[in-house]
Amino acid sequence: MRTRVRFWWGLLVLIGLYAISMGQPARAEEVVATLPRGGVYNHPITVMIDNHVDAVPQSGFQQAAVVFEALAEGGITRFMMVFNGDAFTPTAIGPVRSTRLYFGQLALGFKAVHVHAGGSPQGLALLANSTQTIDVDALRRGNGGPFYRTTTNVAPHNLFTSANGLLAHIAQKGVGPIQPASVDGNGAPLPVSDPDVGYLYRDDGDAAVRPTGQRISYYFLNRATGATWVYDPTSNSYGRMVKGKIARDANTKTQIAVKNVIVMEVPSQRIMGDPKGRMDVEVVGKGPAVIYQDGLVFDVEWRKETAESPLRFFYLDGVTEVSMVRGQMWIAVLPTLTRLSVN
Repeated sequence: MRTRVRFWWGLLVLIGLYAISMGQPARAEEVVATLPRGGVYNHPITVMIDNHVDAVPQSGFQQAAVVFEALAEGGITRFMMVFNGDAFTPTAIGPVRSTRLYFGQLALGFKAVHVHAGGSPQGLALLANSTQTIDVDALRRGNGGPFYRTTTNVAPHNLFTSANGLLAHIAQKGVGPIQPASVDGNGAPLPVSDPDVGYLYRDDGDAAVRPTGQRISYYFLNRATGATWVYDPTSNSYGRMVKGKIARDANTKTQIAVKNVIVMEVPSQRIMGDPKGRMDVEVVGKGPAVIYQDGLVFDVEWRKETAESPLRFFYLDGVTEVSMVRGQMWIAVLPTLTRLSVN
């Protein structure tokens, strides 16, 4: 059953839910899968993840606070996992692949440590000239320490990393917290959170108003690049399916499941003359998006004012920011919302 929430009614309900949940600290088991604004101290870690057929199943999804899914080239999509740097523990993350300009721009908005294996000329130039991200390129000399290749995947779909390896490498590079620490009355350091990084969160909606089911389907260039999310009212989460099969995290062997599914419409076209058919995806700007939470559907607007600005989502009154259901977010970046369907 599809339940679409009309703007003003849905907005009043969610403002009430957010007001109730404000001031309540996140439970310990939820910290890993969120990026609470005003509660992020260390740089988030963004990792570029392969989505070639030889890369499946990938590792790390279940601990990512946010996952972006967007086109890379030739109709193939790529993921960017965003991890909370204050609670970063995956034993395996990958396969790691190359970055693009728009993925780098999204990473800038998180003030992230951006992890990748090479990239497009535009993407590498952005990172080389940025002071808002820390660039960890597996293909650059001296950055090989936290990366390793497996024998279970064929090259180049076999490059992996881990939380332990990345944290040791970041420490070796001298990367500190996002904001310099202050001190208390005794001169002891006090960590300072970043006021701009992360999202607003609220508790799950009332179980009594959840629909019995919902299926969200979309594709990027052709239906072979599609995915489906199936809503489960009991867990109030969306489980990922690809080509009719359960999509799993290789680390946990469990189905990829999130609390928030977001689909953005973003101008996208092939870069003229690019020999690899890479895409230009314009994530700086604003446009329509649809958010699925609690089994309900909300038409919203996405905004990212500059390359350095965070990506935000607003209701159609233009001023009220969307609060995410406390848990993981999946953001699909589509060329057009006409490739999205819900039933």
